[in-house]
Amino acid sequence: MNRRDFLQLTGLAGLTVLVPSVARQSWAGGADVDTTRLWVFVHAGGGWDPTLLCDPKGQTAVGDPTAIDHYDASAIVTHGNIRCAPLPKVDAFFAAHGDKVLVLNGVDSQTNSHDAGTRFAWSGHLSEGWPCLAALVAAQTAPDRALAFVSYGGYDNTAGVAPLTRLGSPDTFARLAKPDLMDPNQTARYHTEATSARIELAARARLQAMSARPMSPHAHANAAALYALRTGDSDLSKLIAALPTKLESDALKQQAQLIVAAFQSGLAVSANMTRGGFDTHGDHDANHIPAMENLIEGVGFLWDTAVTAGIADRLTIVVGSDFGRTPQYNAGKGKDHWSVTSALVMGAGVQGNRVIGVTTPDFKAQTLNPQTLALDPGGIRLTHGSIHRSLRELAGLEGSAWAQKFPISEPMLPLLTGA
Repeated sequence: MNRRDFLQLTGLAGLTVLVPSVARQSWAGGADVDTTRLWVFVHAGGGWDPTLLCDPKGQTAVGDPTAIDHYDASAIVTHGNIRCAPLPKVDAFFAAHGDKVLVLNGVDSQTNSHDAGTRFAWSGHLSEGWPCLAALVAAQTAPDRALAFVSYGGYDNTAGVAPLTRLGSPDTFARLAKPDLMDPNQTARYHTEATSARIELAARARLQAMSARPMSPHAHANAAALYALRTGDSDLSKLIAALPTKLESDALKQQAQLIVAAFQSGLAVSANMTRGGFDTHGDHDANHIPAMENLIEGVGFLWDTAVTAGIADRLTIVVGSDFGRTPQYNAGKGKDHWSVTSALVMGAGVQGNRVIGVTTPDFKAQTLNPQTLALDPGGIRLTHGSIHRSLRELAGLEGSAWAQKFPISEPMLPLLTGA
């Protein structure tokens, strides 16, 4: 059964099964052009240390017990207007992508709690129950798409505004979309083509018979979706078709591959990526540095994959964490929770090669003039609330019904495109 026949059959049954508007248009022979802005929110789980990324401090003397970092301050790297820690993969990321990146330093997370900090970072509000921005984007721009918001974790509360699809291994989706292959990455099949054709005919006949019987809409939908999955004729097949033939071994890069495929296939418009391991209360350098380098390399890979897929011109990436780490090491050579943090925004709609916000040498947030964003002793602190006001405006949410239902009280600042 081809897609058109399947849609006709399910339409007769009163069903709409796993078919986003973009896909329906293209299958009907119309133009398959999608200009929807795409969003990825990358969460560094556990509370990252911005001084190992985009707010470097370093030490001026080896062995200084008060040093914020153990690398030499003179080794701090500069790319355009951005200063970064002298870690090879951090250096490489800003060398390649700094022109697209806005760095937000000295962000006041207003908490040392993992739950509250994560919620504030991704919803713009400290209170419980607020939807993440990814969910609001999906609800506003693509309420009828099959997998509008996909997530690998982090803060993905939707507050009921949009459906959430939590993702696992890309191989799981491949097995669902290609049920007759012994290995979705190989060509060996469980059945011959003739047997597969007979199975499909039987499944089609069963679905037709079921559709003729009195059933609830939910039961009809389940039956049709099961048919689509068993025959490999679902939107998952389109997603898998967009995946590269070889999946990366690194977990974060696999997340990026599946998310870009979901975007490219027209199924999703917003996504969460996540990488844990940042709550380094002990052996901070040994544990945190590899996590930070893996994270930022994954963000660069996400962008490069989006470029290859032809969607980078409408992709905006936001990178952040629960909060920061203390400006000193504890007795276990670790760092504890600290309410000063940073965030990165890059891509479509963002003027890059800029740094907004400053911290003191001992890693305390300084206040900014709300109009010029320059240092101002009588100014305001940059918070996730103001960042989300700017992100909402870019997403077309400012002034919307969703923004009125979930308001943010912090002021609108000229963050993304400059004062």
